[in-house]
Amino acid sequence: MKSGIDPLASPSSSFSSSPESLALLPSAYARLLVDFLQSRQGREEPQLARLAVQLPRVRWLELLAEVAAQLREPELPVRIGAALQVRHLGIAGQVLLSCDTLGEAAEQFCRYCRLVDDMGYTRIRRGEHTGEASFHWGAGGAEVPPPAMEQIWAGAMLGLSRWLTGRSDLVCDFDFHQPPPAAADLAPFERLLGGRLRFGRPATRAIFPAWVMDLPVATHFPEMRPIVEAQAEASLRALERKDDASHDPAQALVRRTRELIAEYLARGTATAELIAPQLALSTRTLNRRLAEAGTSFRALGETVRRQRAEHLLANPAVSLAEISFMLGYQEQSTFQRAFKRWTGLTPGEFRADCLRLRRETASA
Repeated sequence: MKSGIDPLASPSSSFSSSPESLALLPSAYARLLVDFLQSRQGREEPQLARLAVQLPRVRWLELLAEVAAQLREPELPVRIGAALQVRHLGIAGQVLLSCDTLGEAAEQFCRYCRLVDDMGYTRIRRGEHTGEASFHWGAGGAEVPPPAMEQIWAGAMLGLSRWLTGRSDLVCDFDFHQPPPAAADLAPFERLLGGRLRFGRPATRAIFPAWVMDLPVATHFPEMRPIVEAQAEASLRALERKDDASHDPAQALVRRTRELIAEYLARGTATAELIAPQLALSTRTLNRRLAEAGTSFRALGETVRRQRAEHLLANPAVSLAEISFMLGYQEQSTFQRAFKRWTGLTPGEFRADCLRLRRETASA
């Protein structure tokens, strides 16, 4: 690391004490940044070790931006993601090592990723010729992720895939929400990620040949699978119990609001004005409390609509016009634009993928 870098400098003026700012970063990311910076230094630094504590997420992202600027490496988040190792993932990482193939490891990571970070999660889809991993952020995955988190995810997806399979030649194409970097800064991103990069897209995705998912995990311990999966399941259940506990009223409100949105949509319409009284709240108080929980009524509504749309689109007997009506849209075109924004696919493309996957499963 170059001299003069002080990642523990005073917080920038943009840092605040809002509830969103105070959300703690998972310890896996905190440790990852420290390990990466110490590897650049070539020695242990007590000052850097102080960063291994769980900082507020916004502050950690600010520190990352400050270090990237001082190093003059805008691609630093990708480098840090690529440095992610199984040990940073805790019990979820041990589950990956017990899998037979990369596709199986990816599916298991999707299940247990919440043990690493409850703000972002990954979903995997496999088609006839290509596979896709998508990154989702925020309550219900309806929010746009910070650019640094997109880049860390991309680096981690590729780095872990290469490490698990022993195939350093693997590359992926990536789509990012963020706008493209300056032309002079693009080359390091292309060099690190290897594939085609597209920016300003409606979804964060990695696209790769389907055969990649059949690659064997090079260093795996199948005899450990029952043990580590049992531990991971226990940890997941503990998180779910914590969500349901009475001392977490914010998340309870988020879940109940989501349930009521689904219920009212089934009746025809779902608005904050209709739902707030069911929660013994005014509309203003409901919106404020959802904001304090890191989400919004609109974000929850879009999450419910997207999930219901995906379920309905899997049934070819239900027309797009009927789906639009059931989701509360007056115009089919409005639904189609919304679905494209949520998933990066048109409803027709999503339905075609569902039907193709169903045929492949039936013939397997």
